[in-house]
Amino acid sequence: MLANRMASNGALDIDLAAAGASANQASNPASGPNQLQNYPQLSSAPRSGANNGTSTVSGSLHSAPSSAYRIDVYYALTCDDTAPGRGRADFFFGRSTVNTNAAGDASFSFNLTVPFTGLPLGVVAATATSASGDTSEICNCIAEVSSSLPDLMFRNGFE
Repeated sequence: MLANRMASNGALDIDLAAAGASANQASNPASGPNQLQNYPQLSSAPRSGANNGTSTVSGSLHSAPSSAYRIDVYYALTCDDTAPGRGRADFFFGRSTVNTNAAGDASFSFNLTVPFTGLPLGVVAATATSASGDTSEICNCIAEVSSSLPDLMFRNGFE
């Protein structure tokens, strides 16, 4: 499942195992649908420009050692209310490729151009797809934050 829009399912957009969100596997691939491909863990998504510009999506993936994975990022206004903390695939935002190290770990940070003016800040989530085409469930959703907001911590001075 690459670069698709999924909506109004009444449940997770991609569900690999028993009904509901599954945890990542300690070692991957595992036995099950799509080899129970692990999903990425997103950590931040600052956006330069409130309604356009670029979002910098950062996170990590633990999966098979020394392997390449496609990371597809999705945008939505809210997280998935059927699986708290998980994202939705309302709108395909962009993609990149990561390579895991010998321990199966990869960190990533890549810039995605906001596709049109007027797109409000929302939440992003992602999937990971192996070279053999196994796609993960959609990961945690995180809020985009404006990187152009002023730092208000010291707005009244410094004591």
